[in-house]
Amino acid sequence: MYYVTETKEELEDYNERIVEAQGYDGSTTVRWADVIEHHEGGSFAILAHTGYPLIEGVDDDGEPLDAPTVDSIADFYPPIEE
Repeated sequence: MYYVTETKEELEDYNERIVEAQGYDGSTTVRWADVIEHHEGGSFAILAHTGYPLIEGVDDDGEPLDAPTVDSIADFYPPIEE
């Protein structure tokens, strides 16, 4: 599953939050995942970490806040022309 947003900075901050929480020291692991830009622009995606939501907190009903996700980012890459 991938989180999808219109702002690259939001996903870069998410990546940094995971790096810090997991204690990645830069010797073998320097980031959780790369931010991927849609080939037509306008949106970005990053691999979701099961232990860290993109948006922290709960709504008025006590349910976790949901961030937009997709299972596959295949449409982020240009189609292969035969």
